[in-house]
Amino acid sequence: IQLPIVGCLFKKTYFDPIKRKNVSRLVGAKDLVVNYWATSLEAAHRKTEVILMTKNQIQSYKNAGIFLEDVELDEPKLSPDIETRKDVHGSQIPSKVDSSTPYVVLEQHTYWDLDKDGYMEPYIITIEKESKRVLRVVARFDSDGILQDESSNTIICIEPVEYYTKYGFVPNPDGGFYDIGFGQLLGPLNESTNTVVNQLIDAGTF
Repeated sequence: IQLPIVGCLFKKTYFDPIKRKNVSRLVGAKDLVVNYWATSLEAAHRKTEVILMTKNQIQSYKNAGIFLEDVELDEPKLSPDIETRKDVHGSQIPSKVDSSTPYVVLEQHTYWDLDKDGYMEPYIITIEKESKRVLRVVARFDSDGILQDESSNTIICIEPVEYYTKYGFVPNPDGGFYDIGFGQLLGPLNESTNTVVNQLIDAGTF
């Protein structure tokens, strides 16, 4: 239902260290930030997933040894990434900060020359957006993805492990990364129809 309307969705498949099993979950287009002119998901140099995590979830990841234990975070603040609620009149009002207010965590699948050998290896770097503190750095490749020159044992390239699968509806006419759906195609027509109907009613009333 979502794909024809939005036009672009992602599935993230990975091993969950908390549940200790492989999981696959839906990631919306607004929660996975990719260079608009990237030719494909695999060719994108950097992919950043926006994840909302409560204080209790972050502590659980610390206890499991997934996040760094010595990183202390301030109390979470309201962010534009967190949806607001509506009052009785339908106006948007900011939610209150309490124990369930989530942190905005950025999980970035990128490349980084950590060993300073002149070649950038694939890594996953997780930070907390507000404080910009690093929570986790983990390799995004395995031994099977390392291609070496047989004669000199020089690393030619390292193939990263891809966590995301892209599902598109209508390819973007301008060549952009994000595909389009009926929501974008029909949205302007609906607005035009609403305007015409309102004008007809106003004219008739006048």
